[in-house]
Amino acid sequence: MKKYQMIFCLDNLDQIRDIFGDNIIVNIKNNIDKKFKEIVLQLLERHSILSEKVEVFDGCWSLIFAMEGDNILVDIDEQLESIQVAGSKLIRELLREEFGDATGNQVSFKFLITPLDEDANEIDSFEIDSFNYINYLLEREAVSDFKYNNIISKGDFVDIIKEKKITTFLQAIISLKKDDIIGYEVLTRGPLDSGLFQASDLFSAAAYFDLTEELELAAIIKGLEWGFSLPDKYMLFLNIGPKLLLKDTFYDAISDVRFAKLLSRVVFEITEHMPLSQLKQIKHNILKLNKLGANIALDDTGCGFYDMAAVEELRPKIVKLCITVAKQIGADIKVEDDIYDTVVRIKEAGSIVLAEGIENKEQLDLLKRCNVDLVQGYYYHRPKPAAEVLKEIMVKV
Repeated sequence: MKKYQMIFCLDNLDQIRDIFGDNIIVNIKNNIDKKFKEIVLQLLERHSILSEKVEVFDGCWSLIFAMEGDNILVDIDEQLESIQVAGSKLIRELLREEFGDATGNQVSFKFLITPLDEDANEIDSFEIDSFNYINYLLEREAVSDFKYNNIISKGDFVDIIKEKKITTFLQAIISLKKDDIIGYEVLTRGPLDSGLFQASDLFSAAAYFDLTEELELAAIIKGLEWGFSLPDKYMLFLNIGPKLLLKDTFYDAISDVRFAKLLSRVVFEITEHMPLSQLKQIKHNILKLNKLGANIALDDTGCGFYDMAAVEELRPKIVKLCITVAKQIGADIKVEDDIYDTVVRIKEAGSIVLAEGIENKEQLDLLKRCNVDLVQGYYYHRPKPAAEVLKEIMVKV
């Protein structure tokens, strides 16, 4: 039986650690270790795993397996390709589960399967100098994330953007002080009954076709249009990446006179972690938004110094603690201390703290003790189609 090595590595782990802090990353890595093992068992159910999964170096996992494919009717290459494609999708789902959709879609990783040297009989030999060896393999043969060109053509995807054939969902944001809904976040899905309905697939396809900013802008405009129907007491939260925030096309679009009165209750959530070198340029553009009446939130903020540097430089109206932070509540007392300290620092910078991903009372109680201002999550309100949410609001009125 021919032997193969499967390798999964997180890119830029040091930056991820700087964002979320050491304590949270330790817990996340433990979760990934457990869940990647489950993925391996699923992928290699019909084959022979010859080694235990080993974390070869920080943020990288590797194992040896053999293909059970002696039957002449079985195409080994086709099987390997299927495992690679399925593995990439499952790993992306794992990362979204651990980091939340926004960050999980952005975390870069490499996943590959490569044949072992026919002369290598000892599995342990591949652990010798593994850092250099595996890095060499990753650079040579890394398999890109799931390809979308077999689901939709680029031309058809452009049509989705131009015609705004996207589906808008809304999720409530709650004030702990008022114990009431103060606004809604716009969450974008793909066309109904399509392979791109899930946000992760829609935005991954946009990235694949190099149309991320175009899709983001279409989602913002459609979200603003839904905002006309929201009563004036509600804020409207819209997601935006830093690249779009720096583009004139964005400002031209939202400067449309029809949005003038709406922008005073709009909060644009910057959804990606910006290089520290870009903060001054981002700050300049935030001031342009403020002049239009809109406010800014920093999304997916962790407990590391990297994100706090952005908070202290940009001084956003709202800072949104990443779902990853909420998920670690109860896992480690040190994590709880990190959350408390982070909330204190955010408030010292003059920002309101919003925690997302709240799923249970334990998380909520701790966040109350930490003096978090706003919360969002399944514990209160699941995302629903915008039309359904607006209908519920009208009934209450």
